[in-house]
Amino acid sequence: MEDHTIDRLSTENENENGTVLARVSKKWQTININSNVVRHLDLILIDTKGRDIHVQIPRSFMNNFERQIKEQDVYTFRNFRVKEATGEFRPIKEPLVIVFKRTTKIQPTNTMVNIQKYKFDFFLEEQIDKLKGKK
Repeated sequence: MEDHTIDRLSTENENENGTVLARVSKKWQTININSNVVRHLDLILIDTKGRDIHVQIPRSFMNNFERQIKEQDVYTFRNFRVKEATGEFRPIKEPLVIVFKRTTKIQPTNTMVNIQKYKFDFFLEEQIDKLKGKK
């Protein structure tokens, strides 16, 4: 089995159509509090090594993916962008974020894969203050 883990991702390989095998730990919609409009669909993925990453699916094509993806199911994700996580909203410490493209592919896995369901890794107060300064 090839190594399709999160630690192999970088912003340098975003055009290489990376592949990740991971469990969808959480799924939610981010809503603009001023306009009450959905901004994007968000996921937290956990891979076979226990690493996690935040995923954003832009509103313009989130309907293509929202019904396909179920929390706690394991998928292979292909053909996405990888960028640096910026701004105050960072649900996890991972410095990268996956952004789906219209051409992103999702394939449910048929094999048994041992991937934890949840991961907790809390920010220290000093880390939050640092993030507030990084826009």
